[in-house]
Amino acid sequence: MAALNREDKRDQKDEDKAGSSRRLVTQSPSERREQTSRNADNTDDRASSTSTSSSKGKGRSKSKPTGAEVIRPKPVDDASAPAAPSVLRVETLTGYGAAKDWALGLKADIADYLGGELAWSQMSTRLLLSGPPGTGKTTFARALCNTLQVPLVVTSVSTWLQGEYLHDVLDRMADTFAEARRQAPCILFIDEIDGIGQRAPASRSYSDYWNACVNKLLELLDGAIKTDGVIVVGATNRPGEIDEAIRRSGRLETHIEIPRPDIPTLAGILAHHLGSDLDAVTASDTQIGGQP
Repeated sequence: MAALNREDKRDQKDEDKAGSSRRLVTQSPSERREQTSRNADNTDDRASSTSTSSSKGKGRSKSKPTGAEVIRPKPVDDASAPAAPSVLRVETLTGYGAAKDWALGLKADIADYLGGELAWSQMSTRLLLSGPPGTGKTTFARALCNTLQVPLVVTSVSTWLQGEYLHDVLDRMADTFAEARRQAPCILFIDEIDGIGQRAPASRSYSDYWNACVNKLLELLDGAIKTDGVIVVGATNRPGEIDEAIRRSGRLETHIEIPRPDIPTLAGILAHHLGSDLDAVTASDTQIGGQP
């Protein structure tokens, strides 16, 4: 289709050039000079308009930053190679249970999607990840980025709330989702999503402000559903503080809790971080030349 469109454009340009040549041949010298002058004026107007529009666009970009950070995945050439564990991936994580199963299932689904065997709407691409502080929710997002080999767009509710006025906050939210769509396929990671709060009755102070924020997020999540390639992961320490509508089907419908690690999990975490140094750390005094 792209090749046919290019051919159509070339044919149209050839016809326009031919028509212009025919007009110049049949015109008198004075008519040709007048036509050339009009064309030059039109070109100047278009250039001026383009320059003005470009400067306005740059101004908007600088005055309204999203605050989101885009992290590129680290390449993994061979998952079975000894050096592979040095790249943080879901496959190397310990203690993530259902979250790890969800991620590996998504990896398989994306392969089927790219092969044309599965529609994006049939995949589980919305996740609410909860757990106590320090249980590795952000680590999971970075590992998922490397496992899926897609960019990670990182933001947080506190970043959105840095806007001075309500419309600035809502613009930051919308611009973040727009950035995710530009990066697609990608992961949009929203940290501390409980900061968005819950919709409040009109009698409560500042209810209009917080209700507008919640409603905007609901709108954006619904919009992201219609965009292939956007995976949304929200992280929170307090899942009960999130509006129920955000967690309903079609939005962050899959909720997985990461518990505090037990002893076997802690051993696996230490093994992951120590890597090749593990044997030296666990060696006895006798093995390293000490007295028996």
